[in-house]
This record gives sequence, structure tokens and C-alpha cells, in this order.
Amino acid sequence: MSSALADIVVAKDTTRIALSVISGLVLSGGVYWSLRRRNTQRSLLRARVEEVADAAGGKRTATLRLVAGPRDGELVELAPTRLAVEAGDELQVHPCLEHPAALRLTGTPRTVMPGALIGYGVLLLAAAWLAPLQAQLVFPLFSGLLVVAGIGVLVGALRFARASRKVGGMIVAQRSRSGDTTYEPQVEYEIDGRVRRSWTGARRQSSFGVGKRVCVYVDPRAPAVGTLYTVWTWIFPITLLILGLIGLTTRW
Repeated sequence: MSSALADIVVAKDTTRIALSVISGLVLSGGVYWSLRRRNTQRSLLRARVEEVADAAGGKRTATLRLVAGPRDGELVELAPTRLAVEAGDELQVHPCLEHPAALRLTGTPRTVMPGALIGYGVLLLAAAWLAPLQAQLVFPLFSGLLVVAGIGVLVGALRFARASRKVGGMIVAQRSRSGDTTYEPQVEYEIDGRVRRSWTGARRQSSFGVGKRVCVYVDPRAPAVGTLYTVWTWIFPITLLILGLIGLTTRW
């Protein structure tokens, strides 16, 4: 075997090993993330907010009363959170590792990235051992990540929209987020007989105006968290997906 051919064989073997290591890391991360989410979902408890108090760093804490399961009626504390809570809210909470005596409030996941990462890891492993290897792998790997991110965000947005409670609302205020180009609207809506207000994240200045009627997607785990869905909610993941597919189908 000539030295040039031997170098090619060694390079391909090295590439296969590198891809295998990368795919193993991606798979491990996706499985770990997925198990964390599954354990969180299984540990969810329903609780009613009895009393709310301010905590350090602009956070809030609360006294909760469990309303379902064998611990029905038990009083527990809510770990400090930046998510809005009000007395009378019914929340879905789970144990908090940082505060063992308290329960933690987290929003419903907006992506399916754990599953997307697992799928990407499997594809990387298959590419390493089944497909012909090419010298230029950086761009295809990056393009694959764009596809994974696009799918994860897009499917997650669809799942959140399906799981949310949809109510009518109105834009009642706005605050600047980045000069004059974007702002964060505050929406007012009624749910469970109560009028709520929620800041909904940065939007383009022209997207909404104060007084406009909108559909509010309310997080099923936290009724004080309202979300607005616009065309930009879908443009971002679709753009990532298209760019990734173009990169994967282009010969470099």
C-alpha cells in the first residue's frame, strides 16, 4: 500500500472515530435532556396559590396548597421564580433540587429539541459507518444542526399551541426592548373568571398596537403566562430548516 493511500485510509478512519465521538455526545445530551423532561412531567403536582410574597432579585415566592393526589391539602412553599403567580392560581409544579423543601414552577416546553438531538446523533452515527466519507464535513454538520434546530423549534411551537388554553385578549401596553425596532407588548385577557395581564416577549414595532384584539395562548402550567403567536413565530424555525436543507443538498 502506497503512503498516499495509507494516509487516505488513516484520514477516513480518524474521521469515522471523530464522527462517532460527536454522535455519542449528541446522543448522550439528547437522552439526558429527554429523561429530565420526562421525569419533570411525571413529577408534576397540582397546587393552588394561597399567598404570594416578594423574593430577592425581583423574584416571587408563594405558599401553595396541593389539590390532587395523596398529598391533597398539604401546604408547601414555591421556590423563587420569575414567572408571574397570583393568589388563587392553580399551577402545575414539581420538586426543586435547589430548594428541597419547596416546589418549582416552570413553563411548558416550547421545543422538542431533546428528540431532535437524538435523531441527529443517530444520523451522524449512520453517516460515519454507512455512508461514503468526504473530506469537507464542517458545512454539512452545521447544516444538519440548522435542520435539527428548525424542526425542534417548529414542532415545539405547534405542540405548545395545541396544549395551550386559547382565550381572547387585548394589547394594553408596550415597552421598548431594543431602541425603536422592537418592543414587548403586554396583553390583557380573562381566564377562569379572572382578568390577567402578561408581558409576551419582544415583537416587531409594527406587529401590534395598543388596543388591538388578539388570541392569547395561555400556558397550561401557569395561567399568568400568556403568549402571542405571529407569523414571526413560524418564520424563524422555517428559515433555519430551509437554510439547513439547502446546505445539505449543495455539493461542496
